[in-house]
Amino acid sequence: MRDINEFYEQILKIQWFSNVGERNQRDTTVKRITDWSEWNGPETELNGEFAEWLSFRKEQIYVKNFEKRQQLKDVFDRTEEFVRKQILKGYWLYDPEEDAWHGPTTCVWAASFTFALIGLYVFLECPLPDRLIEEEYWYASGHWPCDYAEEPTYDLTKGELEIVLFKLVVL
Repeated sequence: MRDINEFYEQILKIQWFSNVGERNQRDTTVKRITDWSEWNGPETELNGEFAEWLSFRKEQIYVKNFEKRQQLKDVFDRTEEFVRKQILKGYWLYDPEEDAWHGPTTCVWAASFTFALIGLYVFLECPLPDRLIEEEYWYASGHWPCDYAEEPTYDLTKGELEIVLFKLVVL
């Protein structure tokens, strides 16, 4: 397992959104879109579920590790800010005046939040859920995993809202 410092080193190596719209060897595993205009925006039913799952997992980690809650919040906030700064060093499409309907801005927020969540798992030395493994791969490959392509299937037996089958939309 990697530690938090190794995780930050990996973040430094990512060329954020450098391959948006370009082909990838794993295109057959996702629904590929090739232009910002093909993203359906933040208010589709599946996109709401896509974002809510991330928030749910974050809160679940805080509850399960209540004695470390402040430390975890610090890790999350520090990682989110670190990722945002790394992205903005070389990404010119971000516009802080835009709202969630502006894909080039939303992808920065989404990547920052997703990697901050991954940072919590790394810090706690816990294995990543499959969905985060997939998202990390696509971000690290210069793409934006931005939505579900179809309704995911969940395993609720563990009480953790574990996704057992999903297909991402990737730009």
